[in-house]
Amino acid sequence: MTTVVGAGYSSEPQHYSYTDDARQSGLVYYRLSQTDLDGATEYFTPEVFQGCDLEVPLIVTEQGKFVRVVGNSIQEVQLLDLMGRKIHCEINTSNTPSLIIDKQVNSGMYLIRVIYDSNKILTQQVYLGR
Repeated sequence: MTTVVGAGYSSEPQHYSYTDDARQSGLVYYRLSQTDLDGATEYFTPEVFQGCDLEVPLIVTEQGKFVRVVGNSIQEVQLLDLMGRKIHCEINTSNTPSLIIDKQVNSGMYLIRVIYDSNKILTQQVYLGR
């Protein structure tokens, strides 16, 4: 179990993240909960992920608002429209195993292109609902 400290009272959207470095193969289940300052706790539906060794990057949308790419040797992550035009690009200069694309775009379908492991390419379609 991991706890991420919240911002307290805020009228601005807050983004929280946690990277699980205990990578496992097989199915992995995660369940989020939120505890308010008054002690009320809300539990969310568990999500199942295929455990990964991260040889091939994992692309997930979080809250339908932004995209997280997790994997070893990520060089670059691109956000493209469905015509393949580049909208946004993140270059992984610090060699982190997790990148977030949080570009404000209209609701709709997009492509995420990940360049990793000496120029291998993975492309996945995602829906972003702002």
